[in-house]
Amino acid sequence: MRTLWFHQNIKEAVDAPRIHHQLYPMEVQYEYGVLQQVIDGLEAMGHKTSRYKDAGSIICALLKKSDAIYANADFRKGGDVYGI
Repeated sequence: MRTLWFHQNIKEAVDAPRIHHQLYPMEVQYEYGVLQQVIDGLEAMGHKTSRYKDAGSIICALLKKSDAIYANADFRKGGDVYGI
């Protein structure tokens, strides 16, 4: 979504702070770095919020464009991407 809607490159998109809503428990969890105005806005709409104690989800991502395939490994876990 961040590459399509916000035109971020794959590293910016993967490294950005995350927000997650789970049906149970009925609350929005967020990572350190989410803007306070976003959290305040969610709470103003009636959402219960809490900050993750650790990292949220861990992902690796690929983005295919006409000239190349771009990849990024999530810094939250460590590791790297390799290609041929």
